Amino acid sequence: MSVDWSKLNTSLDKSVTALAATKADIASRRFTAETRGITFNGMSVYTDRTTQSKLTGAALRATRDSTYTVDWKLTGNTFVSLTSAQILAVADAVGDYVQACYKREAALLVALGDGTYTDAILEEGWPV
Repeated sequence: MSVDWSKLNTSLDKSVTALAATKADIASRRFTAETRGITFNGMSVYTDRTTQSKLTGAALRATRDSTYTVDWKLTGNTFVSLTSAQILAVADAVGDYVQACYKREAALLVALGDGTYTDAILEEGWPV
């Protein structure tokens, strides 16, 4: 009987696989937080990728035209009319929130790298 050594899973292989899986779990958790939405100035604002993109476009337009207004769709299928200043404020709030999600992901990856990561901290410290 011959052994196919290429099929052998070493402890290093298992460790690399586990590390990759944990990194994927961390990224998935960040995405969930990033896209869950926020409340800003009493408005429930989407933070999904499509909204982030559209909000960037609206903010760009608002910087060029101080009289620009937009009817913005909030969660719950409600609309609100936003002035250019309000558009910029919402864009800043969403941008700050998304960045905080990435900052948390980065901190968890540092913890993973230095050996202080535990499964319990995956649910801690996300922005609200």
